[in-house]
Amino acid sequence: MKPIRVLLASITAMLLLGTSSAYALSLDQLARMSPSQKKQAQQYFRTHSLGFSSIFKRYHPGPYWILENKAALHLTPGQIRREEQLKDEMAMHTIADDRALQHAYGKYAKDASAAHPALATIQNDIIRVGKAETRLAGEMVPYHLQGYALLNPAQKATYTQLAAKTWAQHHRTPDKPAGAQ
Repeated sequence: MKPIRVLLASITAMLLLGTSSAYALSLDQLARMSPSQKKQAQQYFRTHSLGFSSIFKRYHPGPYWILENKAALHLTPGQIRREEQLKDEMAMHTIADDRALQHAYGKYAKDASAAHPALATIQNDIIRVGKAETRLAGEMVPYHLQGYALLNPAQKATYTQLAAKTWAQHHRTPDKPAGAQ
């Protein structure tokens, strides 16, 4: 089958099957991404998520982090399964929102390059970009909160201590010791 037909068939399938299929395709896309592509996607997210990583995630690391610390948190098999589901759902939705933001920027760039752009068109493009960026910035919040909610009180105490320690270790500079503000 020719590449264009594969693309058209995929788009048609997404439209017919609804958004959950689109997110399943996003998960497949995530599995096929190289480490450098994943790193680029993470950087794009950090740049366009209104400070999510340095503001919210600092205090509420999500399912990825919880799974990385499953031994220290003493997660049960049921908790691990649910955290993995949250991680996958979060990734799928974030990929879709990232794609929508890139599309909004693309339309804005195209419209801005016109010899005589219409003010209303440019203003609408800017609003679309802002809404798409806001949606991307907020996409992970529910998953991070749901991941935390799965923990019992003892696990939550460990989570808080580990989150603070992780932040201090990853944000230390040579002239600033860990824990210094």
